[in-house]
Amino acid sequence: MSVSTQNQALSALRFLYREVLKVDLPWLDNVMRAKRPQRLPVVLTPAEHARRWL
Repeated sequence: MSVSTQNQALSALRFLYREVLKVDLPWLDNVMRAKRPQRLPVVLTPAEHARRWL
């Protein structure tokens, strides 16, 4: 499941319980939002760089 889907589901649950059902669930405030994984940059070796520009 993607990060944005997880965060949207969490927001929907919070809205449902707080605004619609008027139920306070304190533990729901402690649920962490999902974060996108940090990606490493693509680094070319000198040989790959030379091949790319020749």
